[in-house]
Amino acid sequence: MTDNVMGVDDWILSGRSKEYLALHVNDQDKFLQINAKMKKFDRWRDFVLQIFWVLVIVSLVIWGAARFGGRSTYYTNWIAAFALALFPTVEAFASLPTAAQETNIYKDSLKRLNNLPAPDRTKHKPIKLTAPFNLVLTDVHYAYPQTNKEVLHGINLNIHDGEKIAILGRSGAGKSTLAALFRGDRVPTKGRVTLNGIDTSKFGDQMSNYFSIINQTPYLFNTTIANNLRLGNEDATDEQLWDVLRRVGLAEMVQKLTDGLDTKVDEAGLRFSGGERHRLALARILLKNTPIVLLDEPTVGLDPITEQAVINMFIKELSGKTLIWITHHLQGIDQMDQVIFIEDGQINMQGTPEKLWQTEPRYRELKKADLGL
Repeated sequence: MTDNVMGVDDWILSGRSKEYLALHVNDQDKFLQINAKMKKFDRWRDFVLQIFWVLVIVSLVIWGAARFGGRSTYYTNWIAAFALALFPTVEAFASLPTAAQETNIYKDSLKRLNNLPAPDRTKHKPIKLTAPFNLVLTDVHYAYPQTNKEVLHGINLNIHDGEKIAILGRSGAGKSTLAALFRGDRVPTKGRVTLNGIDTSKFGDQMSNYFSIINQTPYLFNTTIANNLRLGNEDATDEQLWDVLRRVGLAEMVQKLTDGLDTKVDEAGLRFSGGERHRLALARILLKNTPIVLLDEPTVGLDPITEQAVINMFIKELSGKTLIWITHHLQGIDQMDQVIFIEDGQINMQGTPEKLWQTEPRYRELKKADLGL
């Protein structure tokens, strides 16, 4: 239903809106018929349960009269105690038939929930690192627990403090898995991922002190611009907010808004364009001020001009920080210190942009194709 509502314009433009409506009217009729049958079943079930409990009460009265009739109030107290112990169980057991009926509906969801890994409740020791911050991967292998199929094989990588590195590869090559390993969200099945010699999996929530991420679609909450920015630093003053907005080129735009920093961004930040949402996400990162920043394909869906402007802004404002840029094409790649190609879970090419251009025919072909040459 969500897909159809979000894609209603495409249905209309394709000239198939009547077909779409007819299909859903038919489905709606079937749904109403099934729903009517379910409600009828529910009414009969509830009626039978009520009859059952009435019979329990009547049976208790008849049994009590026959067993203790005409005797002292001592026995009457036993009857009252028995009734008080029995009837609270009615509330507990009355919902069981409904639960049993709905369990089948949510069977697949329950199975997925039961298959989720148990949350890590380990209390991590406080970790305090000082610059320089070096991220090292040593013979890293990774296989997802559900499949036991390796998606990364023998990755060796040394990312130095302040280095700008681009990680490229087609979808499914292992780029996102590598990003999760960087942050310690996943633990390699073999090998080590360390930050200043400490396994990233040992940092827990402390990793957010050293690592920030901008995803493909930065999320803005349906609250004010100020509140969204303060996700990076809840203690940031208004002066600091205006400073980062100036750095990302949004201060003038926000100043023109009636409520300024108190302007609501609307659901998912739809008040702003894709480029503006990325700039607000960068402003959040600048307030957080971590030494390492991961850009996970942050320019997907942007037009080429906006994309290049966003890339240039990222590189300028994040200067001096370790920048890890996961991407699927080569625009802006010449501004990186090192380029790595991941293919089939392994590093296929590695080097500076200049070196790869000179020594790797495939790199030249990919770059020409990306530039439309």
